[in-house]
Amino acid sequence: MSVFEALWLGIVQGLTEFLPVSSSGHLVMVQSWLGSVPGGDLVFEVAVHVATWFAIVVFYRARIAELVRGVFAGQPDAWRYTSKLAVAPLPAVAVGLL
Repeated sequence: MSVFEALWLGIVQGLTEFLPVSSSGHLVMVQSWLGSVPGGDLVFEVAVHVATWFAIVVFYRARIAELVRGVFAGQPDAWRYTSKLAVAPLPAVAVGLL
């Protein structure tokens, strides 16, 4: 993968991750338009998604720290919120396992 392709794919990932569209689908479309094999570089695609996760953690670091402190302090609101965060992905996991 060339630097040009990586740059475009990174831009597409950054712009579409927070929209109600499939960022992975857009990566495949852009790879196709650039003439590379869609999904051909799995390591790069995983790296782009990990970078997105890292950016989210950095952006919300104060809120995450507040929640962690609240959980260890036994604050009911923090427990309620983190339990919702833990339960929220379960339907997707169930569908994925099926």
